[in-house]
Amino acid sequence: MDSICDKKVCTGCAACAEVCPMHCIAMVYDEEGYLNPSIDNSVCVNCGKCAKTCPNNSPVPKWGEAEFLQVWNKDKEVLVKSSSGGFFTALAQYIFAREGVVFGVYKDPATNVLRFDYAEDLAGIDKFRYSKYYQAETGSVYRQVREFIEAGRLVLFTGTGCQVAGLLNYLGDSYNRDLLITADPLCHGTPSKKAVDAYIKDKEKEYKKKIVDYSFRIKPDDGHWYVGGSTRMKLYFEDNTVEIVEQGRDSFFLAFNENIILRESCYTCKYCGSKRISDFTMADFWCVKDVPEEQQDYGVTLLLCNSNRARNMVRELSDLLVIEEADKAVALANNGSLTKANARPRARDGVYESIDKKGFDRTVIANFKKHYLRLYLEDHIGRDTFKKIRNILHI
Repeated sequence: MDSICDKKVCTGCAACAEVCPMHCIAMVYDEEGYLNPSIDNSVCVNCGKCAKTCPNNSPVPKWGEAEFLQVWNKDKEVLVKSSSGGFFTALAQYIFAREGVVFGVYKDPATNVLRFDYAEDLAGIDKFRYSKYYQAETGSVYRQVREFIEAGRLVLFTGTGCQVAGLLNYLGDSYNRDLLITADPLCHGTPSKKAVDAYIKDKEKEYKKKIVDYSFRIKPDDGHWYVGGSTRMKLYFEDNTVEIVEQGRDSFFLAFNENIILRESCYTCKYCGSKRISDFTMADFWCVKDVPEEQQDYGVTLLLCNSNRARNMVRELSDLLVIEEADKAVALANNGSLTKANARPRARDGVYESIDKKGFDRTVIANFKKHYLRLYLEDHIGRDTFKKIRNILHI
């Protein structure tokens, strides 16, 4: 076989590599830093299992219309250390109470590679918290999920929609469906680790000191989660200092939100929209209405219950969660991935080649000169004065 699917639609889910009986498919990084399957044809027996398992060739059926809920954890300690409303913790507690296991993604501190792992108690899920803004390696996670199910354990698998699709196709029909619950965080699209590494390299040059850790999301001490205040880059330096940068002034978030560093398949994502393949879909409920003002600071989860099982299960979490019907129109208006995939901008052409040559920051600045000019003027003449000038000039 020369290929399993068109590279432009490959998500790197690795289901093909995991299902191969000859173990002749390896996931290798391409020039943009994304994992893609590579076939060793000297070992391949052309059984076709990889192509059949690929979600691009065998699409995973979607559930019907979802139930839209707004939820938040009743435990404020959980809320503080959660990205939004703390639903994931409550769901994990449900699983652990039934002697199950929870799979999620963590950042390997030694390499900054995102990997899957599992936890069997509440303390173990702490490393899965907070949003990650680049692609995780699946490794042998599908096989591990299967082994737990075969052992009669209840499993919660959390991953992006394409990774859930990879898992479901890998498992096929020969597993106990009652023992698998799936949940996907609503995905904007995924950059590669290469982009993150280049960003960190430039930040170390800018601040002239080594970065030992970073976080894409923080719950701000002054609240304001409601208006996106939790989406800030926090850099931790080896001298024990930190730097927090608002998303509008951070080069990584600018590139991410403007879609210039996403994987090619993200622009034609099959897992966007309000009809999903997971049991649950979790998102920040930006601009949520009719919740207490304090809760707007702590965070609210927009929860889509996609399957009947999810709709029944969430009611069993009422001791842990405040559960209310969500305004679907507000949810759709403020979460673009619930309607369609992000458009591919022209700036995506050659962006990774530019990062290789110029570095991350210079590449972003070159693509968004007006944005950086506006920031410069705001800093030097003041934001209010700049707004007045814009209004006068109608720009």
